[in-house]
Amino acid sequence: MVSMDQFFERLAASGLSIADEVRKMRASFSDASRPTSGDELARVLVERKVLNEFQAQAVLDPHGQRLGLGQYVILDKIGEGGMGSVFKALHRHLRREVALKVLHADLKPLVGTRRTCSRWWKRGAVAAATVLAVVASVLLMRQNPREEAIVNVPSKIEPPVAPRVAPARAIAPFDGTQAQSHQAAWAKYLDLPLGVKNDIGMTLLLIPPGEFQQGASDQEVEEFSK
Repeated sequence: MVSMDQFFERLAASGLSIADEVRKMRASFSDASRPTSGDELARVLVERKVLNEFQAQAVLDPHGQRLGLGQYVILDKIGEGGMGSVFKALHRHLRREVALKVLHADLKPLVGTRRTCSRWWKRGAVAAATVLAVVASVLLMRQNPREEAIVNVPSKIEPPVAPRVAPARAIAPFDGTQAQSHQAAWAKYLDLPLGVKNDIGMTLLLIPPGEFQQGASDQEVEEFSK
């Protein structure tokens, strides 16, 4: 059983920034119907759609997933892999749902290195190739020790309005000049700029869809394991 004090402590630590709103809601109940424990209050918040089931369990769990990550609110867990967990999340201001990847804490020595960033940009290109065209806004950023880094790839992609013949995909290997040509062709086809700035001033570049060999070479695996 989670006490009321414990619940509000964990709610404040979750990053949701709704503790004051929930206190006022609880105070509005009559003495007879007012929740007396954190578990009861969590059920009420789920019923009133203030929290969903995943968020309520995360708040009740003393080691639960932090629900507020920068501009994003975690809505649900999609899956987990060798490098991190993938969550369904909502941008606080744009109200846009995204797939948010949180890397495992033990990958901290690799976060921000040139090679690691390159691997994530390649993964963004694969995502773009899968849906055949899009600006892959891959954002790699440091977080606190519980969430060392997140990679954000839009979960909803709008197709071109009018049916048109798409440019050829970028098939590796190709040089820098060819890469720029592919990028320009897809930007024109999608009627999008080559790059845009997000709300924290980072420039996000359009990555054309293409094909390349996925995964690290034996030499890279050996270097990563050192």
